[in-house]
Amino acid sequence: MTTSGALARTAGKRTSSPILIDTSKCSFSYPKDPAIPQQPEGITSTTWFRGSESAATLARETRDPARNVGLAVTMSALLAGLFFVAITYFMVLGIDDDTRALGESSAPFIAMTQRAGLNAAGTAMYFGALISGLACLLASLNAASRLLFSMARYGYLARALATVHPRHRTPAPAVLLSVTVALVGCLATLPLGPLEAFGFAGTLATFGFLAVYFLICLAAPLDQFQAGTLTARHLLISGAGTLMMTFVILGSVW
Repeated sequence: MTTSGALARTAGKRTSSPILIDTSKCSFSYPKDPAIPQQPEGITSTTWFRGSESAATLARETRDPARNVGLAVTMSALLAGLFFVAITYFMVLGIDDDTRALGESSAPFIAMTQRAGLNAAGTAMYFGALISGLACLLASLNAASRLLFSMARYGYLARALATVHPRHRTPAPAVLLSVTVALVGCLATLPLGPLEAFGFAGTLATFGFLAVYFLICLAAPLDQFQAGTLTARHLLISGAGTLMMTFVILGSVW
């Protein structure tokens, strides 16, 4: 199928230039290499969006949290989604629509840049991905330590985790515990190999997030009802979230 009507400026005048779109290549499926560990599609898609809510753990350290926390959570998910769509489009475009090469490659950026004859660009891309991974790790440690700190303040964990550093005013014991747990988890999965370890840890963590998201969708309207702020809009959003989480969890298991 084709669509036309794009206009290009050539020789100082506007001429009609058709854009060809092969819709047979527009598919939600992709080739899989049996040698590469695979996650269920629902888990994979959720993996890249989880964590946008971690801004809520910094509410006490945020100026005007009633406005800024909600804005941060919403914009994180929205901008991440737009970024993933754009990057996917340009990767497919850069590899001449050879989606099989992308699906079967364990290093898709390298495959794309090699196809374009820009080998050095692949190294630069993965260096950027490394920096992004470190930033994600820091954000995760921030969220985890604040969660442990809050739970300790309410008496659910050891009181020592509710203390802060005398100079930096950060929950140092909670940060140290978060780093220790993350380090032990990484070292424990080393024998699995990098791809298998990433798939195992990602799947396990994402199921945990899905369970929490599902419970929050159920608990939020109850909390608002007790506070006297529950509206039909809240019930609609909570119901939609519950259905979506149920779909992803059941679709990933069966």
